[in-house]
Amino acid sequence: MDEMKNYLMALLDTIHYFSLPDYLVLSCIFLIILLFFLLSIALRFNALLATLTFVISGIFLFGSPFIYQTIMESYVKQIDLTLFHNEQLHYDDVYYIEGQFTNVGLIDFRGCVLSVNFIPMGLKKIKTLRYKIKPKFMHIENYKIPLKKLESREFKLIIPSPQANMKFTLDTKGACY
Repeated sequence: MDEMKNYLMALLDTIHYFSLPDYLVLSCIFLIILLFFLLSIALRFNALLATLTFVISGIFLFGSPFIYQTIMESYVKQIDLTLFHNEQLHYDDVYYIEGQFTNVGLIDFRGCVLSVNFIPMGLKKIKTLRYKIKPKFMHIENYKIPLKKLESREFKLIIPSPQANMKFTLDTKGACY
């Protein structure tokens, strides 16, 4: 009984992160998957069309997280992240990041998140790609300041070096929620 209660509480905490546009996009993706699946059942007398529509529904099912992310980042929750400084200070093992978030999306934001991935300098392309996919040294800063449409917020951040005597390039990304 306690496990079920804990599961429901975790589900309710997760539901609070979604807003109305999130639910609308997820509902549209679900309806498209359902449409192609039902179309494959309706066209069961034509094996080629039934198989094709069933495969399309499967592609939408497994690609739905990527479709959702693309729609939200490109249209609904679009931001313009401008970096003025994104480098190490000359005489110290400290990295200084200065920039600005601009809301160019369709909705107001409750806050923004800035993530800085430290990639060691002088690596081969494959190891650099590995550090971008699975970062070893990362700093995440959460700004809980609301950002209305077409409004900008500046930020300044000082981060100590994760390892002394090692040079890093910074891969800085931002997202708003």
